[in-house]
Amino acid sequence: MPTTVDQLKSICESLEIKLKPNPEQERTFYAWFETGNYVNDKGEKLLFLVFKLNENGHYLEIYAPEVYNLKGSRSKGHALAVLAEMAFRTRSLQCEFDNNDGEVRYSVDHWIMDTQLSAKQVDRLVEVLLRCADAYHPVIVKAKDEGKIDFDCEWKPSAAPATPEQAVTPELADLLRRAGGAEGLARLLAEKQG
Repeated sequence: MPTTVDQLKSICESLEIKLKPNPEQERTFYAWFETGNYVNDKGEKLLFLVFKLNENGHYLEIYAPEVYNLKGSRSKGHALAVLAEMAFRTRSLQCEFDNNDGEVRYSVDHWIMDTQLSAKQVDRLVEVLLRCADAYHPVIVKAKDEGKIDFDCEWKPSAAPATPEQAVTPELADLLRRAGGAEGLARLLAEKQG
């Protein structure tokens, strides 16, 4: 079943994605997304994504144009090798390079044939683009700027901060210290119950 523009807008609204229409292209929208590590050429932690319904609503493509520009890079081959490895590792990300202007684009797509497009599917596609932009940013920068391919410098987000429910209160910290740690506290609790 084809997806309509209104359905795509509704899905994105439910995901709190603020789509803006592209007046130059029908059935095409765009949005900006904050990143955790990727830095665009303006020095901002933002990734620009374009949402495009093709094939009469049977095909959704989401792509990030101008993620990098390799036009002046002396180590273009190293960067292209990293992009090829990224596509191989993720199995869903397409890394495209325009030799005319040096532009690198990331792209993901989804065929919509006999069912409706879901919010989970759109969320997953956006997540792939954002995760790859963040994780591989230091690898690509090192490749294009230094001519070194080093996947060990891949970025990993730090653990999420503890929620109030997970935070250790001063009382609990004192109890843990007096009991001799978590194991000691577990023994004390077992003795009390037993």
